[in-house]
Amino acid sequence: ANVSHKGVSHSFKSGGKSRMPLTIRGLIGSGWGQGPQHAKTLHSLFASIPGIRVVIPSSPSEAKGLLMASIFSNDPVIFLEYRSLYKSVEHVPQKPYFIKLGTLRKRIIGKDITIVGSGSSILTALQVASMAKEKKISIEVLDLSCINSIDHKKIHESIKKTGRLIVLEDGWEYGGFASEIITEVAIAGINLKSSPQRVSWSNSHVPMSKPLESDFYTTPEEVLNRCINMLGRN
Repeated sequence: ANVSHKGVSHSFKSGGKSRMPLTIRGLIGSGWGQGPQHAKTLHSLFASIPGIRVVIPSSPSEAKGLLMASIFSNDPVIFLEYRSLYKSVEHVPQKPYFIKLGTLRKRIIGKDITIVGSGSSILTALQVASMAKEKKISIEVLDLSCINSIDHKKIHESIKKTGRLIVLEDGWEYGGFASEIITEVAIAGINLKSSPQRVSWSNSHVPMSKPLESDFYTTPEEVLNRCINMLGRN
């Protein structure tokens, strides 16, 4: 299908007659101490352009299915791969398979707090969910595979159950998908038990120094503390 976010197609100027089956892969994110030139991510910039799909896998099996779907779609796709995911180990079927672009995947079912993320932030969310379980906190983790084809309905269904929302985004906090998700929740008028939170990068360039780089990025412990505070257990 060539319909992108909010029904806008890249081929609207030609009345649907043109096609642009182009997929561009990009390596992004932290891990090698390469500073602002290489560690930044421009996913929100690309996602703001109507007709371009921005796909961010969170696991090896998801990467294959999403890449296959991207290559065989009629849309131009920016396919972003976080460095931290390259260390992931998972069974990946040899046969070709496709994951529909825009699919929202429920990685963990929970009842206390909904955490939404994409790409490497899902690895953080899964760590948080595991740590929270030891404290008797039940986390629901929702995985966005395409950040400008967001299934807001499923997100709203989740937070109506949990009453709490945290959006993790490995990117700058200003103008990111975390802000978009929280905005849609506000527009929908959904009553929450506590204010929604976005956990993103500060609006600053990524530092080159390894100690500073480590301090720049969000840790699972930081997110867990937010969960504890949301539940009033501090």
